Formats: sequence, C-alpha cells, structure tokens
Amino acid sequence: MAAFHRSTLDELCKRLEETPHSLISIYGPCQAGKTTMIRQALEQLGVPHCYYSSNQQRITSRDSESQPIGTSVPPEGQTDATGLIYSWHSARELARRSGARAVLILDEIQVIHHWSYIVKGLWDRDRITKCPLHVVVLGSVPISLQASSGGNLTGRFEPLKVAHWSFPEMANAFGFDLDQYIFYGGYPGSTRHINDEIRWNSYVTVDIVKAAITRDLLSLPRVEKPAVMTKLFDLCVKYTGQILPYDRMLTHLPEAGDTCTLIYYVQLLSDAGLIQGMGQYPDRSILPNPCTQKMNVLNTALLTSAGGYNFGEARADRTYWGRLVTSAVGAHLANAGTNATQVYYWSDGEQEVDFVLTRGPEVIAIGVRCGTETRPMLGMEAFKTRFGRCQTLLVGEGGVPLGEFLSTPPDRWFD
Repeated sequence: MAAFHRSTLDELCKRLEETPHSLISIYGPCQAGKTTMIRQALEQLGVPHCYYSSNQQRITSRDSESQPIGTSVPPEGQTDATGLIYSWHSARELARRSGARAVLILDEIQVIHHWSYIVKGLWDRDRITKCPLHVVVLGSVPISLQASSGGNLTGRFEPLKVAHWSFPEMANAFGFDLDQYIFYGGYPGSTRHINDEIRWNSYVTVDIVKAAITRDLLSLPRVEKPAVMTKLFDLCVKYTGQILPYDRMLTHLPEAGDTCTLIYYVQLLSDAGLIQGMGQYPDRSILPNPCTQKMNVLNTALLTSAGGYNFGEARADRTYWGRLVTSAVGAHLANAGTNATQVYYWSDGEQEVDFVLTRGPEVIAIGVRCGTETRPMLGMEAFKTRFGRCQTLLVGEGGVPLGEFLSTPPDRWFD
C-alpha cells in the first residue's frame, strides 16, 4: 500500500522550499506521525539532510540524491550537548557541499540540559553567515514549552502542528469503519494490534501514554511532582465527559498541594494531545468559575484502553458507547479546530449543552445523540432562549450523521 500523505505534508514541503528564516517546530501528540511526515517531505524534495536524536545519540546524513553518505556519531564519550553541536556542524557541511540548502532534524532534544541556549547560538550564527540550513525540531509539545527553561527562542521558530488522525484519515489509510474509529481512536501505530486487544491495550498504555508522560512531560520545567502528573491523567480519563472542578481534583490528589499545580498540569496534558479541559461558556447570569472544567480525552483510545471493555463489550453497552461517541465529538472539535475557534460546555442546573463552539461572535450549541435515542435536547432549547442568536446543531439520530460530522472541519458549520 502506498504511504499515506497527510495534508500537513504540503505545508511542510512549502516551508522547506523557502529560504531559511525560522526554525520549524513540528509538534503534536505522541505517535501522530511527525517523524514519518518529515521523512516523506525529505524524500519528496530530495534535499540533503541530517537526522539527530538525543535518545540514540545518532546522526544520520544523506546527500541530495537521498542515498547514504555515511552514518556518523559523536566521538566516544561525547554525548548530550556535544552531540547536538556535532550534528549541527555536520548539517552545515552538507549545506556547504550542496551549494543550495540542507535540512537538520532534531528529535527528542528536550532531554539535553539547556538545549535551547545551544540552538539559539547556532541558529543566530547561521543567520549571520547566511548558511542555507533549515532546522526542524520535533516534539510532542510546542517548542515554546520545551525551551521555557533555557534560551529565548521567541521570534526564531515557526510552529507546525500535527493533530491526531481524523476519521477520514484512518478510514482512507487503514480501512477503519466508524465504530472502529470510535473505539480504537486515531493512533496509526496501534492499527496492527486491533485483532489482539491485549497487545493493542499495551501499545496504547505503554508506547503512547507512558511515553508521552514520562519522556515528554516530565522533562519540562516546573513539573516537580511526577506522581501527581500520572495520577492526574488517570483521574481526567476517568471523568471524561463530566464536569470536574479543580478543588474536587485536589481532594483526589492532595499531594498536588494547590489547584495552581493542577491547572498547570492539565494544560500540559492538553498541549501533549492527551486531555482537554473545556471551560464553561461565558454566561453573564451565572457567576463565572474558571476553576471548573469539563474533561475530554483528545483520542478515544485513551478512554477505551482504560475502560476494561473489549470492542464487542463496549459496543453492546449503550451507556458506555454513548460516552465514547460524545468523547469522539469533543475530541474532533478540539483537534480539528483552528486558532479562531474555541470549544466550551454549558450547564445551568439540569440543563446542559454537550459542546459550545465559537468563532468570534458566532456561536453554535452542539448536542450529541447516540444510537436510536429520541430524548428531547432541553439544554439546547434553554441555551438558545438564554443567548438568543446562535445556531444549534444536533449530531446523531435526527441530526447530522456522526460519520459526516467527524469528517467535517468544525469551521465549516459556521458557513
């Protein structure tokens, strides 16, 4: 089967064809295909490149014909920052020999102490010498977070977000039907295990969740309580689809010390593509409470891997399946939205709206129906009465089919 090309690939190729003017920061959830995408871009463009991973202390170089010209490693005993500098010099040599341009890919460099100071100095030097070297930094969180304890890279990087795989992408690349996507989510690497659910569950919990938390998040500054971060993730998954105030979180996690720590950690989990905390839609008639959030996993695999159900059992439990469907809708709104859109929930007593999508002054109240249920969406009517001019959108039975909704960018519903 031919390699699947995500839409982000075109944007990356466009940037690599330009004269280097900014570091390119490719970030997104663990196992979303960031490394695969950069390899596809390099193959498509045929540009000479070096790849460096701090985990392996390895530098792999290729010439403009994409043929190996050798694999070099730092001198024995010289690792960490020395390896990073060594790789940069190798890439500069490639750029010099090509006479045009070259690309340096830096993967997992957040584990190197004060790496951003080093990158800042090397990058600024290349701007002075007009070295035609593109530098691509890969990571699971934005480079602004990775570098927050080191040199100031403000104005020196251009972010390119790689989101979780959507339903159309998983359907086109792996033949997923809608129910498979709802249960197994959008992790490409997990697809080879869906016929062995024990291995699938292990892949998600170890290769994705554990890697994202222990390797990516715990290496960030101000994450001083690793056990709290891990327990907080488990708690947020357990309460996915429910309103969870931070003071209530603190009763479960008193070792966090205060709600400020929990707010910061939830934001990090969101930046890593794991959990989204959705705030209450601003309502002047209700006292705002910024410390109340509705939790939603950003990939339903995170919920099902912790749920204890296999695919058949989950499908047979209408209540549980409804929770998965609603979580999939929330994840789609968060993952596929743009910088112009915001996602909220709304609740007033017994009246509730599953999601509220905004774009500037435009507002859409979104309700989710699962299976063949026909319950009236009283919260939607109450919301419309309260706020006047707004759209309402029903997803599921009697409204927009779930598959169509998960295949449509959220911005389209405003048109």
